[in-house]
Parts: sequence; C-alpha cells; structure tokens
Amino acid sequence: MNHTIEIIEYTDSYCTWCWGSEPVLRHLREAYGDQLTVRFVMGGLVEGRLSS
Repeated sequence: MNHTIEIIEYTDSYCTWCWGSEPVLRHLREAYGDQLTVRFVMGGLVEGRLSS
C-alpha cells in the first residue's frame, strides 16, 4: 500500500522562522522521496500578499 504524506507550510519569505524550517523540509524530502508532497501557502508580514 503506497501512501502520500502532504505537508502544508504556511510561510512568508520575510520571516526568519520560516527560513529556519527549510533544513527540516529538505531532510523530509530526502527521507520520504515521492511519498511526500509539500504545498506552500504564502502569507505574511506585508499586507496584501496572502495567496494559496
């Protein structure tokens, strides 16, 4: 049975905490390969930038 893991990351390119999660996401992609999808939802510190 092949399952897919989906991670939804709410992120902002101006947020240092969001940049800090990049090594973790990179490791998860390497560990799970095609079983993992990551969807980015941009939001943030600058008004009017929210999109999905």
